Amino acid sequence: MVRELGQLRKWKPMEGRRSLYRLVALDGSPHDVLDAPYESLEAALSAAQIWSHGQGMNCPLGQRAIGVEVLTQVGSWRTVRYPMDSSRPGVAC
Repeated sequence: MVRELGQLRKWKPMEGRRSLYRLVALDGSPHDVLDAPYESLEAALSAAQIWSHGQGMNCPLGQRAIGVEVLTQVGSWRTVRYPMDSSRPGVAC
């Protein structure tokens, strides 16, 4: 798993390789707490859900609203899920 932001910018998915995801805040910037690379959409959503039902319950909406982006082959991030408040009952990330 790629850990440093500089490496994320240089990372290019190879053919047959899985995508790389990250969690973003309401304003589209990398999430203050959950800014890390995730190797699958499911892993990113699981991390967001666990955090939002624990530590995130006491955070402002700007942090509780979590979106997901995927790293494209040209090195830019593309939104795959827009931010939503995942701490509300009945709302899945």
